Amino acid sequence: MKEMLMLFVILSAGILLSGCEDDSSGSRDEKDISNAVMLFSNDPEIHKWPITSTMAPFEHDGRYMLCEWDKRTVWPTSAKNTVVANIVIFYELNGTLYGCPQEYITNSNPWRSMRLWLPDGRGGKYRPRAGTTLWLMISGISSVSEPNNIKERTQVQEVIWPINS
Repeated sequence: MKEMLMLFVILSAGILLSGCEDDSSGSRDEKDISNAVMLFSNDPEIHKWPITSTMAPFEHDGRYMLCEWDKRTVWPTSAKNTVVANIVIFYELNGTLYGCPQEYITNSNPWRSMRLWLPDGRGGKYRPRAGTTLWLMISGISSVSEPNNIKERTQVQEVIWPINS
């Protein structure tokens, strides 16, 4: 009886944890992005790449945001310059979750502009306002085809956007 109870506990824990995104970094997504519609991405599956790195807590100075993660100097650079990654923004519009790679991140400068111009899924642009909930992650280069790319990402981090974009 004791063995059956132990087996039940182990199986139950496995079932509960199976729906959580968790990879070798030990990080978990703060938003389920498995059904996100990816826009302007070279790989529409980037939100399914494995989490292998941890994104630092969101920081900004009002004009720029810090896109820092623990593998910034480990991931390979592009064949042409020092680009290593994209910041990817997830946002909800009209009941649909969208994801879109934004600016490139280099291995020497992790600060990126906070002026966001996101596609609205209908050919227009969406500019988040202060107080909007967004979700951020950093991925290997995902906005263009890149032979030196790594198909890895950080966890998704929820952010209350601090400025009008």
